[in-house]
Amino acid sequence: MAIAREITPDSTESLCEMCGYRLNGLPDEANCPECGSPVANSRTMSLRFVPAWERADPRAGARFKAFVHTSTRVLFTPAQFFRTLRTRTESARSRRFANLHSMLASVLGSWAAVAHGNWQGWRISLLLLPLIILIVWLSLGRITSLAARLTTWEANYRGYRLPQAVVRRALDYHAVHYVPVAAGAFALVLAGTIFSDLTSMAAPMVSPTTYLYALCGYVVGSAIYLFTTYWTAMRNIMYANV
Repeated sequence: MAIAREITPDSTESLCEMCGYRLNGLPDEANCPECGSPVANSRTMSLRFVPAWERADPRAGARFKAFVHTSTRVLFTPAQFFRTLRTRTESARSRRFANLHSMLASVLGSWAAVAHGNWQGWRISLLLLPLIILIVWLSLGRITSLAARLTTWEANYRGYRLPQAVVRRALDYHAVHYVPVAAGAFALVLAGTIFSDLTSMAAPMVSPTTYLYALCGYVVGSAIYLFTTYWTAMRNIMYANV
């Protein structure tokens, strides 16, 4: 028996921010018939706003402070950040925000990859590092674009209102989470090379096998972390009205 495809709400429809119930025709004084939350709470523009990064003065000092403030909110309180993110607005600044974090993650991740490769005897020249950084940075951008398209396709199939522009805007800010993953990889490889040097001078402290197990475990843990934070973002924007 065929499974019916869910009907995705139109962008003009008013949804309950808590459960996604269609609120069309209900007055602001009413409550959502599904979850009981006030209808007015889902229709006010004050629930969602642009982050500090997009409101900052163009001066370097103010922009840097806003960059750190926004990054900290996304990193440590992702549910609250995406729950209050204005989703339907221009994306130039959010894209710039993503590019900065992707570049920082690319630098750290590329350094880690080169250090790991040289430790394994691949002899990668440091002259290739800028090229590797550029390739990683461009790859992150392409992967993000693909993730946005796939998310929108899946959402449409399941009846969730997640237009591609809205998803991409959320993923721009989700790029913050690339940085701790890349920093952790850099730290892990650095620790491995240090222990390797100590091993050559004294008794073995960490075997290469232990290091590789730790690296594999880190890759799996990082994938789980990135997916968890991605889903946190999507879950908190799928019923956004603004």
